[in-house]
Amino acid sequence: MPADKDGNNYTIPGYLGGCFVPTGQHSPFRDMYRVIVPSGQMWMSLTPSQREEYKEIIRKRMKEDPEDYIHRMRAMLPQNPKGAK
Repeated sequence: MPADKDGNNYTIPGYLGGCFVPTGQHSPFRDMYRVIVPSGQMWMSLTPSQREEYKEIIRKRMKEDPEDYIHRMRAMLPQNPKGAK
């Protein structure tokens, strides 16, 4: 389990493991993990509370705006999905 220089342990829930990749650094938290922009399919598989937890980790621990990551995810979605009218 990664710990910062003060010995504080941080864990990423298993269901968000694909969104935060350990870097091997030990402190601060934002250097311990690299944030992955979720795919639309992954995002839709998360419950609303899990999506909020993803945003909270980015906001509080990474000290970044989670909406930047959500914007990047939406930019990757097809504009006219196959079969759409």
